Amino acid sequence: MSNSNTTHCSHLNSNNKSMSDSTSMVVESPRNTTFSHIQNTQPSVTKMYYRLTPIHSRQALEDIKRHTNNFDQKYNISADFIENLTQSLDTDSTIFHGFLYAPTSADACKIVIGKNGCYFHQTTTKQNISMIWHDRMSSPPIFRFWGFNRSNLIRAMNIIRHRILTKS
Repeated sequence: MSNSNTTHCSHLNSNNKSMSDSTSMVVESPRNTTFSHIQNTQPSVTKMYYRLTPIHSRQALEDIKRHTNNFDQKYNISADFIENLTQSLDTDSTIFHGFLYAPTSADACKIVIGKNGCYFHQTTTKQNISMIWHDRMSSPPIFRFWGFNRSNLIRAMNIIRHRILTKS
């Protein structure tokens, strides 16, 4: 990949279920755990809220094309990935979009993303989501996530969030 700060992942979810119009999910984050040694020995966990926006899958495809400059070759996105993504999203389904703020340090972003996007690719594949993209044009820069299944999307976002917190 010629640009290590711009990354794609190449696994698609074929589960095209239609979902509700608005979603916020509560996720417990082990990173912000504190312990009380006075009375309660249970860890206190900070809840994390992600805004997951349902959008039509065709709109998601158009958004992805816009972010990737119509799958510009400089991003080294494989033809198989493009074909599978297009086939998966060119439907009348609903997909979810979420985001995390990217680290402000370019070096931290490279570590979170991994060489040639290996951590984005691995997370996309293992969590069975459609795509993760580093949007450097957004102010502030963000990591964008797309997936058909909310639970899988949340797990993927938690994995990348954990990398941000531990590697930044």
